[in-house]
Amino acid sequence: MKTTQKHSKTPAIVISVFVFLLAAAGIAFGLALNDPNPPLVPSGQTDSIAVRLIHAAVTGEPARLSEEEVSALVSHKLARDGGKVQGVRFSINDNHTVNVYIPAAYKGLRLGFSAVVSPGWDSTAKQMTAAVQSVRIGRLPVPPRWFLSRVKKEAPQGLTVQGNQIRIPSSLLGGIPLTDNHVAYINGLSVSDHVFLVNVTADLNGLKNYLENFLKP
Repeated sequence: MKTTQKHSKTPAIVISVFVFLLAAAGIAFGLALNDPNPPLVPSGQTDSIAVRLIHAAVTGEPARLSEEEVSALVSHKLARDGGKVQGVRFSINDNHTVNVYIPAAYKGLRLGFSAVVSPGWDSTAKQMTAAVQSVRIGRLPVPPRWFLSRVKKEAPQGLTVQGNQIRIPSSLLGGIPLTDNHVAYINGLSVSDHVFLVNVTADLNGLKNYLENFLKP
């Protein structure tokens, strides 16, 4: 008799667990779709940034770029390259970590991805590094390593993921337009006092000729 009662409870337990899992999945899905971040504002002009990058290339000193300026530079590059990412916003925290917000289309859904990262530069390998400390999809927190394992499958060739760290070679970063015919390439990156310190290299002879012609009376 007891055995019969035990077996009769089994379907009820299974159904209860199934309903709980469905409810949990629904809550997770709802949190993922609920993006608490304010929308991106249109990227500003980057002409003034180019002047400071030219100065950085010539002097060897890093250019000091604000959160908004780096956001504009990266958003302009993303717009040129096309793709699913609609832009990016960076904000620097007091502990020199960086908040990254990226709205993107994924499988027909508009999702807001946000992360806290520690940026850096590997001068030996000439790679930008970003140690990912936390990730959210909308309001849903997800394990960074789980998230990065998915990013790795979609990432362009050359980008590597090691644990919770992303490594992007300078060749993959591409050039930053300085003039119609000249570009700068990143060869250093750090964060200090709520600004990005960006080291760049460029064709100095080409820039010299450009500036001499530009400054001619």
